[in-house]
Amino acid sequence: MKPKYIFYLALVGLLVALFFWNRPIGAIAIILVVVVAVVMKASAMQEADWIKKFGPDLTKKIQAKKPEIGMNRAVIEAMWGKGVNEKRKVDADGTTLQCDYLLKEVNGRKRYMYWAVFRNDELVEYGDN
Repeated sequence: MKPKYIFYLALVGLLVALFFWNRPIGAIAIILVVVVAVVMKASAMQEADWIKKFGPDLTKKIQAKKPEIGMNRAVIEAMWGKGVNEKRKVDADGTTLQCDYLLKEVNGRKRYMYWAVFRNDELVEYGDN
C-alpha cells in the first residue's frame, strides 16, 4: 500500500475517533477536512488548466505573480485578474490599452495595486500604484 493511502486511512480513522469522542468537534473537523480537500482539488485543476493553456514555465510565473515585458494580456489576467479602468487608444501602429489590477483596501481607501500598458495585447510597461 502506498504511503499516501496510509495517510488517508489514518486521517479517516482519526476523524471517526474524534467524531465518536465528541460529535460537534468531530463534525467540525470533518467539514474542515472536506473544505481543505475541495480547495486543494480546485487549485490543482486550475494549475492543470494553466499548464495546458500556457505551458509549465508561464504557469510558474503566474503562480509567483511575476510579470515580464512581452507577456500576453491573457497571461497577465490569469496572474492579476481582469483589468479595470481601461484606457484604449487606437492609432496606425495598433491598439494601446492601459488597465489597473488587484483592488486592495489601504488605510480605509480602495486602491489598485498594479497598472499595465499593452500594445496589441502584449505587455510593454507595468508598475505598482
